[in-house]
Amino acid sequence: EDLGIRNSWRDPIVIENSSYVSISRCVIRGGQTAVLAKGDGAHHVLVEYCAWSQDSRVYTEWDWASLHHGELKIYNGGIYGGNGAGGAVVRHNDVEDVFNGLRYWLGDALAEKRAHQANLEVYGNRFRRCRDNIIEPENFAWNLHVYHNRLDSCPRGVFSFDGVSGGNSLVYGNVGKWAQAGCVEASPWTIYKSGDYGRKARLDAPLRIFHNSFSYGTAFVYSSKVKCNDQYIHYNNAYRHGAGEADLGLKDWKGNACEFDYALSSSPWPPSLRALGFELHGLPNTDPGFQSAPDDRYQLQSTSAARDRGKVLDAFTLWYLG
Repeated sequence: EDLGIRNSWRDPIVIENSSYVSISRCVIRGGQTAVLAKGDGAHHVLVEYCAWSQDSRVYTEWDWASLHHGELKIYNGGIYGGNGAGGAVVRHNDVEDVFNGLRYWLGDALAEKRAHQANLEVYGNRFRRCRDNIIEPENFAWNLHVYHNRLDSCPRGVFSFDGVSGGNSLVYGNVGKWAQAGCVEASPWTIYKSGDYGRKARLDAPLRIFHNSFSYGTAFVYSSKVKCNDQYIHYNNAYRHGAGEADLGLKDWKGNACEFDYALSSSPWPPSLRALGFELHGLPNTDPGFQSAPDDRYQLQSTSAARDRGKVLDAFTLWYLG
């Protein structure tokens, strides 16, 4: 509790085959992965009320390719990561000026161990100025819950599920906006990213995306270089785009067994969307009517067309529609 860690190079806190570890109210500057869990015995880790940043140049100056896999790849980490046995809670943290917000991974040998890095709760955090992705599981995710977070200013992909197997996960009640804020990249690419990039891993259980609100400039909602996942279930989400060609479209990928409906987007649907049976009840060309996304007020104005337009979801209890 209450530690300050400055000028860290690799991983400031390493939890190796240790369990029931709490890290609270720490301020960490630097490092690749702020809290790294390693080994079969690393489980039940709590990271809460911490502040973590790397270097403002990660967001404003340095080359993305060098940060991703080149000479600056030391920054390719997250507030929590590793190949531990799972059961982690990451809540109420403040993360900014980093390459990735939260990134955990399993090597090929561990990918079939479904206990590893399963059962993660990520909620109530503020992630901003994340250069690559904010939430990025690698290879495998199971029972990942990401909810009630603020996810701001991420140019490459707020959520990345590239080459990820598993599923049975929930992304709900998150909000986010794009504010260029000095980023070397002038505009965002996509909110959800799904591609296998030469790998064969695909979700084999649903990823459910409910009740999220984003005001993300010209970002696409979904983008994928190849068709790799047919497990997206997407209901009751609201998107406000800026000027440009962005839309709810499944860029470069149409999906087959997905479910997309009751979304509201300030831009038009692509022509193929309803032909596939998607968004039959959704509202294109309709501004969500957020009170003030720049001020983090995503409540709906009284005149919003999104009010009482949602779907009541089985086994997902909310007292309102919208």
